[in-house]
Amino acid sequence: MAVILQTCPQFVKLSDLECQKPRVEMHFTPRMSRSIPESSWVESPLLMSHSVGYRSAPHPLEPETSETNSDSDSVLQSSISQPKKLVRKLGTDLLRMFLEEIGPDVTVEVEGHKLKAHKCILASRCQYFAALLSGNWLEKSGNIISLQGFSYESVYFSLCHIYSGAAHVPDSISLVELASLADMLGLEGLKEVVEHALKQRHCHNFHKPCAGCCTGVLEVLPLSAAYGLDDLYQKCLQWITQHFVRVWPSRAFASLPRELRDKCYQQHVVHMNPDRVLGTILACDKILATLPSMRWAEPVSQLVLQLTDACHLYHRQHFAAVLGSHYVLGLDSGLGFGVCQIEDQMLSAAKNLGVDQACRSYSRCCKMLDQNWTRPFADLLNKIKLQLEQCLVGQADRLIRSNAWLRLDTSLRKYHVIQEEEESLYCDSCQVVTHANFKCSGVSTTEVRAITLQKRNLLYFCQDCRDAFKTVPKFIREMKNMQNEIDDLKEQIKELKQKKPEPAQDFESMIYEYEDRKVRARNVMIFNLPESQAYNVQEQCKEDTSTTKNILGAVIDPEKNQENKVGKTGSKPRPIKVILDSENDAIHNFKEEQMMAKR
Repeated sequence: MAVILQTCPQFVKLSDLECQKPRVEMHFTPRMSRSIPESSWVESPLLMSHSVGYRSAPHPLEPETSETNSDSDSVLQSSISQPKKLVRKLGTDLLRMFLEEIGPDVTVEVEGHKLKAHKCILASRCQYFAALLSGNWLEKSGNIISLQGFSYESVYFSLCHIYSGAAHVPDSISLVELASLADMLGLEGLKEVVEHALKQRHCHNFHKPCAGCCTGVLEVLPLSAAYGLDDLYQKCLQWITQHFVRVWPSRAFASLPRELRDKCYQQHVVHMNPDRVLGTILACDKILATLPSMRWAEPVSQLVLQLTDACHLYHRQHFAAVLGSHYVLGLDSGLGFGVCQIEDQMLSAAKNLGVDQACRSYSRCCKMLDQNWTRPFADLLNKIKLQLEQCLVGQADRLIRSNAWLRLDTSLRKYHVIQEEEESLYCDSCQVVTHANFKCSGVSTTEVRAITLQKRNLLYFCQDCRDAFKTVPKFIREMKNMQNEIDDLKEQIKELKQKKPEPAQDFESMIYEYEDRKVRARNVMIFNLPESQAYNVQEQCKEDTSTTKNILGAVIDPEKNQENKVGKTGSKPRPIKVILDSENDAIHNFKEEQMMAKR
């Protein structure tokens, strides 16, 4: 009894029963069997007689445990065998509790429908519902959970999965919506169900490419990336990479988001290996040759060119490994058609190798030539060997100082050009070549050996560089003087920047004053004119106009010009201000000296 009390919790979660999968036969009572219609799409998790144990997600079943002969094991087995036999019956009964609404204590609302459920089951099986039910606010709202934005069918199937682990998704339910709902609810088991359905319906279990799966996989890829279906996402990337010759040159691939296209490219680069690089280069050439010259194909063309460059770079960096790969060695069989396809790629890469890679590749090529090959393949190896020799000779100055050349077999280091390079000294300053004898270099034999070491502390400078070094102190002094002058200039500039400039007049006030001066330039002021004795204002204006016209003559036009008294009435006569049409009229008026004298 003690064992039973320790192993039985207050209520059983289906997640706790996934590990209990014995092969048992279930017999249901007629009452429970009649509670579900036979035509219901949820009958698959209910009709489970003569089948394996219940499981809440499509995981592989564990092997059956063997019976033990010991008394202690038999006692323990008898104490826990009864709960194991009731695993499937428990899942079926839980589903009937949901379908028949037996003792519900919470309501799930969706699209106007109300689904009765149980808090304990929702909280134990779903993280989302567990978070909602953790507080007391749900009881205040009437124990109603509203799921907006989802269809009734998707929510209904999700609840059936929570209760019984239903794994057969009906065709009427949108897998996209179900994946979104599973991601929101945090149901990893339901995600696996959706992955399985997507893989079967749209990806055709990732078999050889056909018209349906070429489109379906490209539709599933963004869906799996958006809703965290990681396993399906990786399988889609692997399948697209494996069959990219068929998938990439399509509108569906070109319409993918740029991030996903880059992921497909990165999948190639990350999983690049010596056995695949040449095949990828040839496949890229094939895609570029067959890709239509249309606007939608431009992103695909750029991605293929980018992949081609990455393959060429990998080929140069791993030329020795590619030369000994299964792909290259497999070209020895047949009539040599494969050799013709890769010959240009191999020779082009061998022409631009680094020192270390060229030495390793040359050593491997020479070893391969010692074996028996077909005529086309042997000719290819000889061409590669000649190209590698030219590459080594072209880098002789760096070659003789590299560890890869020193590790190379002595029988392979036989070129007279490289031997002459080995007998030469390079100035560490100007890189001028000097013969290593004492007459040319002025260096003893012991010093030559010390200078030509790969890891050395002794530097060699030619005579011209040694003479130039003597003038260095003079240049140093001149540079110090220039530096001092530059520092003085910097200080002067700093002082000028620190000085506060005098506050300038406001720009708007300057503009206003300028405009006012232009207006006043047209004004003419007439002083000491007697005040008019007329009582009427109009009569006074007429007298002032007549007086002004007599003084200014033809310059003034009463209809265009304005004249008025300035100031207040007092003991002194007020001046008259006349506004002329232009500044020139005012200047012309003052030039009439004779007229002004007469007046």
